[in-house]
Amino acid sequence: MRFTHLLILLGLAAMPGLLPGAAGAAVHGSCAAYDFDGEDAVGSIDASGFIIRRVQVPVIRANAQILQEPRPGAAPIGALRFAQRVALHRREGPYIEIKNDQREASTIGWVHGDDLLCQAKPLVSNTTGLEQKFYIKTRATLQGDQVQPVRAMPSVEQTSCDPADEGCSDLTRFSLYYVHAVDPATERLLLLGKYLADETAPVIGWVDLKDGYLWETRFGLRPRPDLVTAEGQESYICVHETPEDARIGGRDCTLPVLGGERWFSYPIRIPVIERIEGSPAVYNVILPVAGVGQGVSADIFTQELGLEKALGKLQQLRKLDVFFLIDGTQSMEPHIDAIVGRNGVGPGILGAITEAFATDPRFSGTQVRFGYRVYRDLYDGQGGIGEGLPLSSTCDLDEQAQAAEHDRFRQGVRSITTTVPQAQRVGRDPDHEENMFFGLYQAVDDMSTCDEHVKLLFVIGDTGYSGESQIAQGGTAITTDDVVDFLTLNMDDTIDPIIPFFVQVPEARRSGDYATAYATFVPQAEDITGRVVDHLLSRLDSDRGLTAEQLLFSMQGRSIREAQDELIDRILGIASVFGDQTPINEIIAELKGGEALVNIITQLQGQGGYEEFGNLPGLRLAQIEGRLCEELGPACRERVFNEIATGYLVDDADVVTDVWMTYDEFSQWRTMLEVFRDTSNASADELSRLILQQMLRAVQGGIGTELSPDVVNQPIASFLERRHGLPVGRLTPLLNYTFADIMGLRDSDEALQAQGQISVCELNLLGNWLERHREIFDSVSSGNIPEFEELQQVVCPNARHQTPIIRLEGYRQFSKPGMDFKHVLGGRTIFWVPSNYIP
Repeated sequence: MRFTHLLILLGLAAMPGLLPGAAGAAVHGSCAAYDFDGEDAVGSIDASGFIIRRVQVPVIRANAQILQEPRPGAAPIGALRFAQRVALHRREGPYIEIKNDQREASTIGWVHGDDLLCQAKPLVSNTTGLEQKFYIKTRATLQGDQVQPVRAMPSVEQTSCDPADEGCSDLTRFSLYYVHAVDPATERLLLLGKYLADETAPVIGWVDLKDGYLWETRFGLRPRPDLVTAEGQESYICVHETPEDARIGGRDCTLPVLGGERWFSYPIRIPVIERIEGSPAVYNVILPVAGVGQGVSADIFTQELGLEKALGKLQQLRKLDVFFLIDGTQSMEPHIDAIVGRNGVGPGILGAITEAFATDPRFSGTQVRFGYRVYRDLYDGQGGIGEGLPLSSTCDLDEQAQAAEHDRFRQGVRSITTTVPQAQRVGRDPDHEENMFFGLYQAVDDMSTCDEHVKLLFVIGDTGYSGESQIAQGGTAITTDDVVDFLTLNMDDTIDPIIPFFVQVPEARRSGDYATAYATFVPQAEDITGRVVDHLLSRLDSDRGLTAEQLLFSMQGRSIREAQDELIDRILGIASVFGDQTPINEIIAELKGGEALVNIITQLQGQGGYEEFGNLPGLRLAQIEGRLCEELGPACRERVFNEIATGYLVDDADVVTDVWMTYDEFSQWRTMLEVFRDTSNASADELSRLILQQMLRAVQGGIGTELSPDVVNQPIASFLERRHGLPVGRLTPLLNYTFADIMGLRDSDEALQAQGQISVCELNLLGNWLERHREIFDSVSSGNIPEFEELQQVVCPNARHQTPIIRLEGYRQFSKPGMDFKHVLGGRTIFWVPSNYIP
């Protein structure tokens, strides 16, 4: 039996000798020898060693020592946690001087560069030129004993740890990881759960190369979508334990893999390790054998789809909508000053939140939108609803758009007046209660956009609501039942409720009717918040001991100045609880490892340093649990044990090969093919040069028309293999030619002239082939399935190779919502493009 590679299409996972570097070298991907002048480098370094890099980097060693000086044996002055983020300041030899944040003037000390990760994107394979991706290996065969997890360590030299320790985790799930660092001395890999090592990327830990499979190709397999039995029932392809079993075939297989269009919902395919030639050829593949629970079989690819959807929902938790419903009467004026920071109150709530979120690494990647609404009473007209700034319908904001929205908020709140002009009044104000409940109704409407965001509503006032007073003034009474329905969208279990926080400012006076109205605020707030929390917790198996006590605080008896300071501190603290990304990153890392969500939530309760806010962190974790469990299914409550192993698939018509492309790569192909929209009037010379120019531009980023003889005479397949592993179809007609065949060179170089040129008829067939593929790529881009067939016809009798004619019959939509060629995986957009779609 002969083992070969498929050149570009396949490629063996790198063995230890193929890892970059050699024993004794620095950790590749670390900051010790990071090339800030490299093509893909993030940041820069000047001649004095000072580093400019906005994005913080993670610590990749548990208890990494902070040193007083950049030299061996220097006195330690502190330690860093595994996965903690720090900012780079200066490099001296292999040592890095660090800060907590780039904006700070003072530094913390020096750290060895091998303890910090500077590699922003995955390392690149020496064999294929592609990014290194990794699947863990829980055991080596499809049949055997109980699953043994792979244990990820928080330090490169560490060989054992307790999963209860920080940075130590068991990996049991069929999840794709990215290799961002390699230690040549120990042949250990640092895995991240995300393609880009930004502040939100989960740092999984260090694993041995032998504990998994390096997937360094672009290719994944799936059953063909129309795979059915003679009776019309859904059928499957067979994965076998050995190549011999796969060649023998039959339906008695070790693991059946169902076909159907369901695969267009999945963000993953069956990764290919190797193609083994023979009669027939077989693929050596990686795949999970069992699903949730020890030894329980399940649809693991649907399980992985659920994980990606859950991770998508977690990403939405990075987006906060902070809304203020403000009593706009005269007694509130000093507290409105505290919100926006006017009349000597300092930065105000807005300034405090934006400054904290900009400088504290816990909030990196958090987006905050602000809005407000003023309420008074019926005498103010329009039901007592005053000025406001509803949240916009733009859900994703870059830094510039966020700053513009914050400016609009600041200007709007500063314009709030607590005196209503006489001409605007529609009656007198008979009492001290205000129309707070109708204000809540309006606030919910103002906050209605982007319902996947975390929504925090701060109700700031002094007196409560009176339905009797509203009726006496000719209005309509609203009950607390109505308010709870507003906030929970009529108890909708599929959408998180708006979380209301009631803030009662100090009383303006302490006697008479005002004191009675002031006393109604707290019990009304307690009733509303308690029922909203009950609704949120109704989605969980356990109440986790949570209450609504932290959703209400009264500043009765405080001085104005004390109240202003407390208002700022309190609201900043609450926003910090919900904006802190630390638990989000930990949850992502643990979920990818296979841990059950409820176990992760339990472990996180009581952590985070927000003790002064009681159970608010727990409330946020409960919100996360409620959001994710629907997508995770049984994996919400049970650890995922995927028995990950290798198997063999026969290469036949039932198996489809898909090509992994990033969004940029797919766009590059579309740009390349776009020039073939209409080549009917192009001359043979123009068409030949157009084909070569676009192919080379796609591969090399623009090489022009000057080609050296050694390149011209290469088969295109060899050239594409040498240049970045560009994905091509195995049987594509373009691979049959050399560059000289297509260019039809007419210069004085006799060696090149001897290569000859293909006929105009043959060249036009290639042009037509590329134009049809442009239409196919357009269909993929729009999320439709192109329907076409390749006709093998002899059109050019003397052609060297007969290029098929593509008859494009039209397009059809996928059978279900959510199916597409495009998916989000590892925090970025990818395409799985069938190989026969690629020219």
